[in-house]
Amino acid sequence: MRVLIFTIGKTAVGKTTLAKRVAKKLKFEYLSEGSIKKSLVEKYTYKESLSETLRNFGYKKTIKMSTVLLKNKNVIIDASFHKKFRRKWLYDSLRRRVDLLVAIYIDCPNKTKIISRINKRKLMPKNSENQADSIKVYNKISKEFNVPNITEFSIEADSAIIFINTDTNEISKTQIKIKNKKSELFFTKLIKHIIKNLGK
Repeated sequence: MRVLIFTIGKTAVGKTTLAKRVAKKLKFEYLSEGSIKKSLVEKYTYKESLSETLRNFGYKKTIKMSTVLLKNKNVIIDASFHKKFRRKWLYDSLRRRVDLLVAIYIDCPNKTKIISRINKRKLMPKNSENQADSIKVYNKISKEFNVPNITEFSIEADSAIIFINTDTNEISKTQIKIKNKKSELFFTKLIKHIIKNLGK
């Protein structure tokens, strides 16, 4: 069974931490859209972080890499996917390539906690924006954010969205369109793993 998982969420909500843990536990290939995007420029600055053109290139390259990897491996994409049209690029690229598509939407409604997480980052990525700029990026993404819904999944495969609140460290709800028994068993396994790792 071929599976692709992708994250949706704002800055500093816990996407990367959870995505890496899931990838390690389930032996998925891990793709970071942020790292791929930053590799496209000689020096990544705050100006580049706001560039829609660079973001689009980053997402398109990440999606293309995922479709190649899916020929032999299951994949998890660590990205914000905060705009619906970029998620549609992913859905359109995956037609008949996967048996199960899972979105993990991670949110932290407590902005004070978000700012604290950004300020506590001991080492920002090389050539990345500084902490003050990360907060500006968070504010920009928040204004543009399109919350996902299972109805937007324009794909024939089984699909689901897991909604996670990292302020309270709980799964707040799920939206599921699963018919296949193998998909159902995998999804149950994924939920158990996420619950086990929330708050760690």
